[in-house]
Amino acid sequence: MEALKIALLGGGTVGSAFYNLVLERAEELSAFGVVPRFLGVLVRDPKKPRAIPQELLRAEPFDLLEADLVVEAMGGVEAPLGSSSPPSRPASPSSPPTRPSSPRPGTA
Repeated sequence: MEALKIALLGGGTVGSAFYNLVLERAEELSAFGVVPRFLGVLVRDPKKPRAIPQELLRAEPFDLLEADLVVEAMGGVEAPLGSSSPPSRPASPSSPPTRPSSPRPGTA
């Protein structure tokens, strides 16, 4: 069996539920040839009581490059974006997404 290395960003209601669901479904995941292994759980306050083992909690971003799967469950926008480290090389510029044009109501 191969380890599925998971980095979880957020250990609140949603993050804790995801963590527990993965553990509950570990046997079913083994049918796909993987065993889930959490590398760490990024939280704002590691001293806050949680349903996640203390040894997995991280207050500082940890190296996500080792993860096979990164799950973001922090909520909001600023905290998750601020927690991720910049890419090792600059991202290539991309054109903005295009939307199909459709007439607005009341215009012809």
